Amino acid sequence: MLRSKLFRVVAPALLLTVGGVVSSCGSNNPCDASYWFKTHEKVYTPYDEVEHKQDYGTYWNFVSNKTCDISLKVRVNVDNFYSTCWFYQNDVQVKSERDVEIYSFVYKLSVKKDDKLTLRAFNAVNPSIGDKQFEMFMLVVGYNGNNYVIKEYDNSTKK
Repeated sequence: MLRSKLFRVVAPALLLTVGGVVSSCGSNNPCDASYWFKTHEKVYTPYDEVEHKQDYGTYWNFVSNKTCDISLKVRVNVDNFYSTCWFYQNDVQVKSERDVEIYSFVYKLSVKKDDKLTLRAFNAVNPSIGDKQFEMFMLVVGYNGNNYVIKEYDNSTKK
């Protein structure tokens, strides 16, 4: 009888403890943004027709969580004619490698922990054409010969 009561009290506590440990291991998945980035956010800055500031556009800001050599492949709905995409590492612009796919950019990076990474998409020809926000279709991190589609930025299956 005492064993039965003890089992009913200890078993749920043990299950909760094991469940907590297993769920905390989920952040070790390289397909999670938190595996690569301490923080990540999307910010939209509209064009100000009065002040004509040039910092308008859609920004994706990341802070790296690791020190490593990676490649970032991003797909954003810019056409490289009327709109464009710029990438910065610690406020220094990084040139995109060539890619054959439309709306696709590849950046080869050597990042250190706490590096600030920023992707900016904006209308290059006429910034006052509406409040167009850009969308990231996909973000892929390449590391040690493997490609990891970051699930928080995977819009490839959404319609």
